[in-house]
Amino acid sequence: MADVLMGRRNVAEDGRPVVSATFPREAASVPAARHLVRAAVDEWELSGLADAADSITSELATNAVLHARRESFRVTVRQLADNRVQVSVIDLSRTLPEVAKADDDWENGRGLLLVEALSQKWGTEPLRWGKRVWADLVVPPPPEPPAPEIPIYSSHRAQVVYVLALLAAAVAVIVGTAVQR
Repeated sequence: MADVLMGRRNVAEDGRPVVSATFPREAASVPAARHLVRAAVDEWELSGLADAADSITSELATNAVLHARRESFRVTVRQLADNRVQVSVIDLSRTLPEVAKADDDWENGRGLLLVEALSQKWGTEPLRWGKRVWADLVVPPPPEPPAPEIPIYSSHRAQVVYVLALLAAAVAVIVGTAVQR
């Protein structure tokens, strides 16, 4: 299994890296698939995608374990651009997955809703011998910087001076307004 966790590293036609591995169709393969994808994303210095890629891989690999008709499935992670990756799972079932309308009572069936929520876009591709389910992920933009805060002074004396300065400024505005009238 150690060789599988490293995956096969290739270069796509566009020169971007691709990592893939084939896993046995068993529950223990799901964390191994997550590890493969997380290692690739970290190697490509896209750790901002690691959690989403981890969750998406878990859902797609779990679907392959539960629904594929053969003994294995393949996971591929491909760098699409400096800030984008695509995670895909290929299995030998030709039945395409559908997004379920999950009720509150359902214990499962929400996986593709999660994939839809975490990815920029996702889809399925029927193959002659099976299908590929994929999801594109984009590193989120950096958060907006916080608004400048009102300075907070730690000493009592500094707080008094600050309040007096605010009062003096308010009085100056009031007096200036009154003089103009």
